[in-house]
Amino acid sequence: MDPSRCTTKRYRRLIEPDVATTRRNAAGRVVVAVVVVSAFGALFAHVYRESIAAVIEWFGDSRNPTAAAGSLPWWVTALIVTGGLVLASELAYRVHCRRGQRVGFEAIAAAARGEGVGPDVRCTLARAGATWVAMSGLASLGREAPILETGGSVGAYVGGKLRLSTAHLAVVGVAAGFASAYHAPAAAVFYVREHVVPGARWRVTAYAAVGAALGFVGVALVFHSKAPFPRAHHPFSASSLTLVAIGLVPAYLAARGFFALRHRVINPNTWFLRHRRAVAFTAAATAGVLIASMPLTSGNGMDLIRRGAVESTLAIGALLLVGKLAATLACLGSGAPGGVFSPSLCIAAGAGLLMYRVPFVEHLVHNADARWDAMLVLMAVAVVIGTRSPGTAILIVPELAGDLRLLPVTIVAVGLTLLLDDVAAHLITRTTAIINSRGRGDLDA
Repeated sequence: MDPSRCTTKRYRRLIEPDVATTRRNAAGRVVVAVVVVSAFGALFAHVYRESIAAVIEWFGDSRNPTAAAGSLPWWVTALIVTGGLVLASELAYRVHCRRGQRVGFEAIAAAARGEGVGPDVRCTLARAGATWVAMSGLASLGREAPILETGGSVGAYVGGKLRLSTAHLAVVGVAAGFASAYHAPAAAVFYVREHVVPGARWRVTAYAAVGAALGFVGVALVFHSKAPFPRAHHPFSASSLTLVAIGLVPAYLAARGFFALRHRVINPNTWFLRHRRAVAFTAAATAGVLIASMPLTSGNGMDLIRRGAVESTLAIGALLLVGKLAATLACLGSGAPGGVFSPSLCIAAGAGLLMYRVPFVEHLVHNADARWDAMLVLMAVAVVIGTRSPGTAILIVPELAGDLRLLPVTIVAVGLTLLLDDVAAHLITRTTAIINSRGRGDLDA
């Protein structure tokens, strides 16, 4: 029988596709894909952290990288750091030569926006392995970058295999990884909206919220993860607010300086590329010497920040600012891939703590609890400078400390930081224009 000649309702129901069933099947595939990607993001973040800690405990008798670096002879620590960074640099370089346009955060962000050819899962895992080698070797880097990149890459891969939206599932993977890495589901949503997919629509936000919630539930309930920082003491006290006001500008200058320096280190010129291995070894050896002489700069910086919560001394402030800045730049200069989110928090907190140990300020406010409260707020300054994501900066610190009382203070601090940054940019633009105009005037004369 020719279907085109049959007009009965019964026959049309037999030959026409069941639209409702098709939609239910598609919705079911979406739900399964979102759950799988979110679960993978949480599991990968947990396994990644725990495996690094297990390796460090194997040769350093402690899961804490700072304690392991301090317990070993200094030359052993220097050799471990140097060897790990050189190996990580070589592995990252080979991955970049093979799939340079399909690895890294830029490739993940492009996939989340629905652009580009999509990330390469194997090369992303290899790049994450390079960071794993460096971090297992006591390097001074953040471990959040491989977690976010792997989550987004696997999400895009699952979306392609199931013929679903690769962009939406990449967003799910990034949000789940962020929430798992920092115990911060709300900040993960704003991170996606403001940094990964600027101006994202409501559907992207919804996928990010679901991925962040599932990733957070995975690490909080299944793996019993807790907020990494101690809670604030009295964030609304006069002493705490005074110290926030005093430390805001130093924290901004330190965060802005680190932002500029790391971009110069990560994007070297042609001469450095021609002498890549020599530069990588020199930078790795420098990092080894720095970390061996300052063991507290080892790791991603979270341990050093927690030390600052109970020992707000001048030495801790110097390690947070100067030590962490130098060690992290040396590690990045070797070519080893790694995150800079956690080191940025150290540098902003260290700038504030050094300011608080100035005799005049110390005489004005000598409350150690107020110093920790102010240091927590100043970490939001580093986030807004590094990511240009105000919502993430406002929410990340209260979630890291598990203390929502910090929200009003971080809102004010982030607003003042953005205003200060705009004023600084305007002054730099005006100064550059004046210098250029005087130069053209001299040439005309």
